[in-house]
Amino acid sequence: MVRELRSVPLAVAAARAALLAFALLGAGSSALASTFVCTTKSGRTITADQPPYECYDVQIRELNPDGSTKRIIEPPPSPEQRRQQELQAQREQERLEIEKKGRQRDKSLIETYVSEDQIISERDHAVANLQLIIDQAGQRLEEYRQERIKLDNEAEFYVRRKLPPQLKRAIEVNEDLQRKEQKIIEDQTVERQRITKNYDDKRQRYHELMERAGLVHTSAAPPPAQITRSALR
Repeated sequence: MVRELRSVPLAVAAARAALLAFALLGAGSSALASTFVCTTKSGRTITADQPPYECYDVQIRELNPDGSTKRIIEPPPSPEQRRQQELQAQREQERLEIEKKGRQRDKSLIETYVSEDQIISERDHAVANLQLIIDQAGQRLEEYRQERIKLDNEAEFYVRRKLPPQLKRAIEVNEDLQRKEQKIIEDQTVERQRITKNYDDKRQRYHELMERAGLVHTSAAPPPAQITRSALR
């Protein structure tokens, strides 16, 4: 066959060479008996006995001698397509990593606790410790507030005069102490809520795993000897 040769940009030469190598890979001697058909982006249909250079960026059909389709040769991906493929591969890798960590957490949960009651007991103990810190901070805060009342009463004698340095400093220290105790209460309250949710989530997941394995487990029953791998998926 007579080929129409065109000068092409150097930027696509490598892609075309790769396309040709891919098309001929594994074809062996049967490649000589194949026919390659494609339609360029400009609408021109080209038939050749090897992948046409002009169709490096479009789909090429390789035909058997009887005209049936032997295979489809897809064009090399565009830069945007490659970017999307990389993003998809990254998302898939992240998904697999999340699943792996989830299985590890489930395994650790089963190995750590023997019942839901144990999880609840551990939660209540942790919450009680935090509540003790909150209560103690509340007591100190109340003491500082009472002390502030006394300082304010003393300051009333200096309504039209400058406060003595010692009294002024005592008021500033009192305000600072109140702020610190208030922050302790706020921070520990948030931590108490976080820990409560964490243990409640553990208990819920533990129940789901036991139920999935057919072992709805309570403190009255012995711990499961083994959870099958499928139950942790």
